[in-house]
Amino acid sequence: MDEIRAAVYCGTRNIYQDMIPSMKSLLIHSNVNKVYFLIEDDEFPYPLPPEVECINVSNQEWFRKDGPNYRNAWSYMILMRAALSKIFPNLNKILSLDCDIIIDQNISELWDIQLDNYYIAAVKEPKKSTSQRIYINTGVV
Repeated sequence: MDEIRAAVYCGTRNIYQDMIPSMKSLLIHSNVNKVYFLIEDDEFPYPLPPEVECINVSNQEWFRKDGPNYRNAWSYMILMRAALSKIFPNLNKILSLDCDIIIDQNISELWDIQLDNYYIAAVKEPKKSTSQRIYINTGVV
């Protein structure tokens, strides 16, 4: 069986419409065969192609507001990215994208990156990183 090449977007209802152009550009410029929208509602209010599946994650309790992993600076949907391996245990890799990303060239090679000894692949933000803390850009992970 072929490997599932999946991508995920996390969004609240105030950015649902912004997720659509990014998703369309992804479908055009990659060989992704499944896109997941992690949303806070049972239904997505806009028509979507068959490759896109919406999953309501509003009732997950991995990041309770009174828990040790919650910070007021991070929204619930930002924290959901840290739970992708729990949400998608059957996937070896999943591409996480911000909804303001527009893809204008083929990115299919991202699924070919060997990550055998790594949990995550991301780009370091040199201007925000220090010798004590590495800051990564989470727009494409």
